[in-house]
Amino acid sequence: MPKEGYGVAALVAAVLSAICLATYSGPYRLIADLQTRWVHTHFVAASFYLTTALFAVPLLGFLFLLEKRLGTRETWLTPVWDQIDQMFERPPGKWVLAGLVLILVGSYLAVKDLGRGQLVPLRTSELEKGMAPQSTYVELVEGRIVADSEYRIKVNSEVYRYLPVTSRSQPPVLFLRLSEGRNLPNSLAKVRGVLDINGMEGELRSHLEERGLIASRYYVLSVGVVPSAALGAGFAGFGLLVCIVGLVWWRFRYARAP
Repeated sequence: MPKEGYGVAALVAAVLSAICLATYSGPYRLIADLQTRWVHTHFVAASFYLTTALFAVPLLGFLFLLEKRLGTRETWLTPVWDQIDQMFERPPGKWVLAGLVLILVGSYLAVKDLGRGQLVPLRTSELEKGMAPQSTYVELVEGRIVADSEYRIKVNSEVYRYLPVTSRSQPPVLFLRLSEGRNLPNSLAKVRGVLDINGMEGELRSHLEERGLIASRYYVLSVGVVPSAALGAGFAGFGLLVCIVGLVWWRFRYARAP
């Protein structure tokens, strides 16, 4: 078995975890829901790392048993794996790290947008009854926008506005999210965007929870955002190319042959 198989297994586990994160499914959803139930908040990074560990442990265990049985053989990439700690101290390693970041971010965006589906109508009353839409690319067709209860939060250098949307029940289960410069459409039917569950920034969510102004399970509709899987796939593809260049550069320029 190739010695670098463990690294590949860890990468596979991270990709599977990213898919679960993007689609809010599998072990990631279970861990996120448990966090929300136990501590009334959701730490995305913690859910991601725990999900990755759940995938990685059986994969790495299987490879360990396979290595015990079949032994280890060396491949073209073995010098890279053996000297990986040294690689990241030089320019090729920086390229590989940058490529991996692009692959993970691009894959996450692509999978998430692919999983959103086609444009469907969104009714606030159905959300309040616990009925989620079949797609997360939606057009709001029913509900009352509470424009006089606007909340604002600054994320880095960008300011976002949140407006509650209700039908009958309180506290609200749906919030519209708009950037500072975007005006709310003058027609309810023109309110389109992508829908995310429990997608509000933690600081603002905690503020609303303390005052009973948000449901324990809520949705955020990012107005004007259109899914684009091709953009994420482009990032991932470019990241893969950067990784390959970095690996080949290290293998021929710096790595010592076995």
